This record gives sequence, C-alpha cells and structure tokens, in this order.
Amino acid sequence: MSTERNMKNENFVTFEVAKILQDKGYREDCHASYRTDETGRSELTVVFGVREFRYLSRHVDGFQYEYLAPTLYAAQKWVRTKGKIHIVVELNKHGWYYRLYDMEDLSLISQMDGYTDTFEKALNDGIKESLTYL
Repeated sequence: MSTERNMKNENFVTFEVAKILQDKGYREDCHASYRTDETGRSELTVVFGVREFRYLSRHVDGFQYEYLAPTLYAAQKWVRTKGKIHIVVELNKHGWYYRLYDMEDLSLISQMDGYTDTFEKALNDGIKESLTYL
C-alpha cells in the first residue's frame, strides 16, 4: 500500500462502503481508492494527488475494479449534502454508536443496534446505514 505518512486506513470508508457510495453516485475527487483483483480482495491506495472518478480503472482480466475511497468526513459531508441526513456519533459507557437524523424535519431516522469500540467504526457504519435511504 502506498500511503502518505500521516494517513491511516481508519480515516477512510471501508471497501464495502466505498462500493455503495459509488453506486449511489459519489463522484468527488479523493486522495485514495480501493483496487480489487479477480478474487475480490481489495487494497487501499493513498496518493499525494487526487483520484478522479473518470480515471478509475475498469478491467475484466486480472485487476477488476477501482473505487473512490473518501475519508470518513468527506463521505459524511456528502451524505449530509446529498441526502439531507445528519450522522451523529455518540459515546456512552457501553461504547460508540450512531444516530441518523432527517435534516428537514429533525426527526430520528435510525440508530445503531449495539455499540462498537471506535468512533471511526461507528461513523463508517452510520454512513453505510444512511446510504440505504438515498
């Protein structure tokens, strides 16, 4: 994996979420992308420049696909802008969890069943859940 020294995998959406985002229309430039091979195994590649949707690889043999990999923040902002869904991550004595709110009427749309041990995992899960409403 090529990487900027200060970037960590946990700063980016997971491969599963990257695929869903792209299916839902995410086309923003990113500093990272996931590449898959014929087995479906994925690898996160972080670059100093940007990856643009129009330049992503789409091969059939060997290396199969490339998906944009936005940061968690960029994906959260895109969901908030496009879907008018605000993702809130909170912490209590049991762990981290998310809540999704409709920004137009401020109603609770959904919340996480259970808890996770990191903020990043809860946010990634919240992004994934919010995409079901777009």
